[in-house]
Amino acid sequence: MQWCNETNLYATEALAEYLDVELPTIEAPADEEAIAAPAIDHLVRTLSTLRIDHEYTAYKIRGAFREARHIQRWDQIGRQLVNDDLDDLAELLGKRPSDYRDGERALEEFVHTKNAGGAYDAALCRFRRC
Repeated sequence: MQWCNETNLYATEALAEYLDVELPTIEAPADEEAIAAPAIDHLVRTLSTLRIDHEYTAYKIRGAFREARHIQRWDQIGRQLVNDDLDDLAELLGKRPSDYRDGERALEEFVHTKNAGGAYDAALCRFRRC
């Protein structure tokens, strides 16, 4: 996940530089205390303290910890990020998608139809997905 996010960011920054687009600064949303927070917090703490001598098992536990931490962060700020994305999509598309999946479909259609010639490349470059 980290590698994918980093390479996506590098690609976005390279495209912005090529298009001479200044990317916006994005503020991290405030944490939300969700119902699952105690269980997720416990899972993250447990996985972070496990010490295993077996190399492969240690590797798998590190991966599980990173995934649990990702889930924890999503639980804290994910809903706000989706709402922010849907608001951004409304500006781009002229209509706010009803949910995340609807937004993904609408964005895909927009890219393949309205942006076929690259007319919206700069606007799309500014639009960062979570």
